[in-house]
Amino acid sequence: MRFNRLLALPLVAGSFANSFHVRDEEIPVQDININKQFIIQVEPGTDLEGLKKELSSKNQVKILKTFDSDVFAGVTIESDGYNVDTLNSIDAVKQSWPVSKVELPPLEDLAELVQVNEASNYSIHSWTGVDKAHEAGILGKGVKVAIVDTGIEYSHDAVSSREIRICNHWLTYYQLGGGFGASYKVSGGYDLVGDGNWPIGALAPDDDPMDKRGHGTHVAGIVGGKTDWFTGVAPEAELLAYKVFSTDSNTYDNILIEAFIMAYEAGADIITCSVGAAGGWSNGPWATVASNIAEKGVIVTIAASNSGSYGPFYANSGSSGKDVLAIASAKAGTLAASPFELNLALDGKTTTSQVGYRYNYNPWTFKGMKIYPLYNDTTRDNQACTANDIPESTPDLSNVIVLIKRGKCDYLEQEFNLISHNVTQIMFYNNESSPDDPISWLSRSKALVEKEVGEAIVETVKAGGEATVDFQKYADAKWYMGLYNGVGNRPSYFTSWGGLFDMDLKPDVAAPGGEILSSWLGNTWRIASGTSMATPYAAGVAALYLSKFGGRATHGAGVSKTFNNKVITGGSSMPWSIVDKTYPDDTGFWAPTIQAGSGLLNAWKLLTYTTTLGSSKWLLNDTEHFTETHSVEITNNADTEAEYEFNLQPAAGVQAAPSSGVGVALLNQIKPVEMVPSVSMPSGTFKVGAGETKTAEFIFDYPRGLDESKQPLYSGKVLISSSLGEQLSVPYFGAAYSLREAYKDIFIEGTPYMRSPTYDITQKSNFTFDVRMDGSTKQDYPKAYASFAFGCDELRWDIYESGWKESSWTYPPVVGEGGYLGAATSFRDSGIKTYFDPTKDDKENTVPFPIRATPRNIISVPVAGYDQYRFFWLGKLANGSYINPGKYTSDQEKRLISGFSSMRFAALRPLGDRTVSTDWDIWDTPEITVLPLSD
Repeated sequence: MRFNRLLALPLVAGSFANSFHVRDEEIPVQDININKQFIIQVEPGTDLEGLKKELSSKNQVKILKTFDSDVFAGVTIESDGYNVDTLNSIDAVKQSWPVSKVELPPLEDLAELVQVNEASNYSIHSWTGVDKAHEAGILGKGVKVAIVDTGIEYSHDAVSSREIRICNHWLTYYQLGGGFGASYKVSGGYDLVGDGNWPIGALAPDDDPMDKRGHGTHVAGIVGGKTDWFTGVAPEAELLAYKVFSTDSNTYDNILIEAFIMAYEAGADIITCSVGAAGGWSNGPWATVASNIAEKGVIVTIAASNSGSYGPFYANSGSSGKDVLAIASAKAGTLAASPFELNLALDGKTTTSQVGYRYNYNPWTFKGMKIYPLYNDTTRDNQACTANDIPESTPDLSNVIVLIKRGKCDYLEQEFNLISHNVTQIMFYNNESSPDDPISWLSRSKALVEKEVGEAIVETVKAGGEATVDFQKYADAKWYMGLYNGVGNRPSYFTSWGGLFDMDLKPDVAAPGGEILSSWLGNTWRIASGTSMATPYAAGVAALYLSKFGGRATHGAGVSKTFNNKVITGGSSMPWSIVDKTYPDDTGFWAPTIQAGSGLLNAWKLLTYTTTLGSSKWLLNDTEHFTETHSVEITNNADTEAEYEFNLQPAAGVQAAPSSGVGVALLNQIKPVEMVPSVSMPSGTFKVGAGETKTAEFIFDYPRGLDESKQPLYSGKVLISSSLGEQLSVPYFGAAYSLREAYKDIFIEGTPYMRSPTYDITQKSNFTFDVRMDGSTKQDYPKAYASFAFGCDELRWDIYESGWKESSWTYPPVVGEGGYLGAATSFRDSGIKTYFDPTKDDKENTVPFPIRATPRNIISVPVAGYDQYRFFWLGKLANGSYINPGKYTSDQEKRLISGFSSMRFAALRPLGDRTVSTDWDIWDTPEITVLPLSD
């Protein structure tokens, strides 16, 4: 999934130290994505009505929603007078968070909508073991999968049938046109937002979760779709639809929390959600609720997100939950292709086959046309790559389909070199490359078929036979065949990388998510890519597992953790891949676990392996907090003794530091580097008897001799193989440097800085907080800018009386104590507007400091700089009052306070202690004075 950032506008040349000379409209700005609503969590059993009365009695509070569940108890409020400090000071409050915006991810690589009318052989299940599960009759029967998304078009053919149990018999009922309710495939759910344009317009929830955008319908088909020709992962699973997006592409995490709780209370066995926002902490509100639900035995899968281009340490918010499965995407091993009929005639016999092909611009319509192989040698790789390669005997090619092998040159070169022979249509047969559409800027019709198809044609014609085609037979049907993808089962370049900012390992495991065919609006079908597609695939695999072994009703709350351990430890490692290549290459490196988790999931291992591991991942942390000793419980559920071997499989190390400056590198700046930790493994023979459990211990030492200034991140897996032919693994992740040392200055050099709408603060040290634009006055309020080299768990902008010193600072500061006047606020739209317009904007539309869980900033290329967070302080404090004229200060003791005014603008350093002053990166703020507003 990809999230909006205002990165398109370039910076002027030079460092951010001089960026106050840049016009606001030229500064790439990142929105903070919060508002003045808060999610408040209390301990279960708290008197919620009493809390609501207390909150409503002051500070202009509006109660928006009450949660009273065993997985989350609390309220959502809107307030102009509270911030997280004052809310957390209330005895009944466990913790609070500002409500955050979450965006629906745009789908990658969308294909044209197609109508499908006949059967095909397209399937990606052979790469994940799902095909074997289906052959064994394991289809997800009896499992409820809740989809939290844009709703489901439940009238679609793919989700219009359901098996129900009558008199101890499962019967399949196909509803004409489908429907919604207890007797249908989509048996329940709710629309939490309505069909309008909320959050721009009004919230209008109702009982009908009909999809208006398509995303949720695509997800539903992947999980459990079933027609005569298409089969999802768990075709007999029951679906619940919780609609959290209207026609707008945005929602908020309080809506997601409500949907998750509704799904849990409706008896969902699995909750899957393919949305998210930039995060990186496991303690956010949505991640907390998702984790709580998982602890109750519900399997939760959430997309890792689609921000892979931003490099390491850019995880999703919801999938960062401790017991939540964060799903990465892998390129599909089979891609969808249009069908045609191929006739091979030899020795008086004709063999007719349905064959898949991909074309350049328009589908082919030829019928009866002959195929002319340009070469009889199928081992020749560079056919028609130069003009000299064309055989001298080549005839006029205008009335045939010329067949050539796809070369290591591009399509354009091969096509160009055939023009002199009047070529009008070219059929390429593939090598080991991805079967992409054969596009070039030359206008000849082009098609691509599989390697084996081309070789069969060549051999037939070489033996004296004939090959002809019929593209008209299936021209109207447009159903899909499958083509082998030579670069499949590798990490998708768009998957967001972990780890989390506390060095937890995410994502957890990968599933097919690149070029996935599934259902779409209007009873159509669509091919799309994203972790949005991989996540429901993993949820479908979970449904297969529960349908065989039972869920929380059978095994209790531990079943979700058991599944998580099994699916992670059963992942298959994938090769290093960070770009969307068409030709497979071998770098000799495995993909880092912070990109692909443990690798591609394997459903058949889940369903058949007799060995289980009690640990799913090992967190080694950074050098300052390094954890060297780890263990895993190995249980042998077979009826015979098993012997186990242990081997280290290091993945590619990466240097997270950019080539210059501070922060974290973009993906295209990263190269694989050998980083191998030292691991002491169990010695001697390690045997586990039938039905027994034994603990294996491992002692790590992080890779030595690396340049810590380059922020080396290392990862990999310990392979655990048994004499019974089973192989599992435990992934690990660590940093061979100190995060606290690397990000001692979490503010990127040159920030923070402050200016008024007219002047830089170094030129002007007083403010009237005048927001008028009447032509006779100039707007005058502080605008602060900051960029973070790493995720900032807390950003504060605090206002103190003159004479205050840092030595008297306490956490959290309390208004009226120690000279503390209160926290500043920021105009809500300061991240998307360059100035406050009093004729259009509301001065009360503010968000209070402190601001929690702020993602790191992004290098803005090709300009050497970063995007920034921007904050407009219009004079309002977090308690709802406005600053009065006078002098205010918050200064470090190194300067003598002598009546001038300033502020404390500070960011918590990575892994810092909030209560320790030196764990904050404090901006040495310029001195200001608040002046009376003139008439």
